[in-house]
Formats: sequence, structure tokens, C-alpha cells
Amino acid sequence: MKRNGIIVLLFMLVLRPLLNADDAIRENWGNLRITKSLSEKMKADFRTELRYIDPFDQYFNYFDLGLSWKINTWAFVSADFRHITKRSGTKWSKEYWPYADLKMTKAVQKFNLSNRSRLEVRIKEDENMILYRNKLEVKLPKLTKVKLQPFVADDVFLDIDNSELYRNRVHAGIACVYFKSVKYALSYILESTWKNDIRNDKDIFLLELHYAF
Repeated sequence: MKRNGIIVLLFMLVLRPLLNADDAIRENWGNLRITKSLSEKMKADFRTELRYIDPFDQYFNYFDLGLSWKINTWAFVSADFRHITKRSGTKWSKEYWPYADLKMTKAVQKFNLSNRSRLEVRIKEDENMILYRNKLEVKLPKLTKVKLQPFVADDVFLDIDNSELYRNRVHAGIACVYFKSVKYALSYILESTWKNDIRNDKDIFLLELHYAF
């Protein structure tokens, strides 16, 4: 277990110089998720996220509602709708993102692997986008009696209309579960976005709180 913790620490230290690049944009995100079990195989989800970028220049907030179904012990599908309010400078705008997920999980020794495929439609005021996203996540063995669990993930965004890579997010963090119903996670994300063959990076710190009942 100690060796696994050291591996995650080294991984974070390797990424740290990249995240501290002079031209990187730094953001702080806060995410709240509430899950209600409707039956043995169905759950309802509510999520909201606030992204702190620059209170005088940019603002980003979303609300998300969805339903998920358990197909079997290792496969899940879900359908969600996301409402976004954002501001850039003095211009306010809204976006609507309906999306569907297929998530598959597998335990390999003490590691938990998951692969999430998402088809996402972004309905904007001036244009629409259709994205395919694939997120591979690896949860390492728990480290302590309080069930701290390191994890790493890679989330790839493909622009279907233009058949090109749009964005990539590399995650590294640690999660903790309290009372089997409350979970929080702290992570940082290296987000890279490509536009006109130019790569722009963001240094993102994310705090997540998840309550299930």
C-alpha cells in the first residue's frame, strides 16, 4: 500500500512542473453531486459545479439532472441533461448539453478500473458541437483505515464533426468515503485544448462532494 501511495505522489510531482508553466491558466472547481436510489437498478443524479476563473472577467456554472441504470455487475448506462450559465467579459450566455454514458468496470487484483464512453451534444447560442468522450480511470488500493483511495484518469474529447482531438484532461487525486454515503475527492487536472493547431493548457484544482441515499 505504501508503494502505491509513493507511485501516486511521484506521478503528481512529475505533473507539477507542467501545471506550473508560466503560460498555463489556473482555475478552481467545486462540484456537488447528490444521488438518490430509486430501485435496485435505477438511480437519479443531481449535480452542480461552479468554476472559479476570474470573478471580474469569467463565470461558469452548471446544473445537471440524470438517470442511470445498472445493466449487470460491471456495466451501467445513463442519460443526463446539463444546463450551463457562463460569462466572458460582459457577455452572458447559456448552453445545453444532453449526453449519454456507457460505463464498464472491472477489478484487477486490488485495483479498480473503469471505462466511460460518452456521446455529448453541446447546444450553444452560435454553434453546436457533438463530442465523443472516453475516460479511463484507475483506482489504486486504499491507503489507510480512513479509506483514502488514490486515483488517476485520462479523459479524451473527440470532435465528431471535424474528426479531430478537441481536448484532453489528465487527473490525479485522492478520494475518501465517510459513513458509506458521503464521499469527497480532491484532485488536480491538466487540461489541454487544441484550437487552430495551438495547444492551450489549464491547471485545474477540483474539490468534489458526493452524497448518496
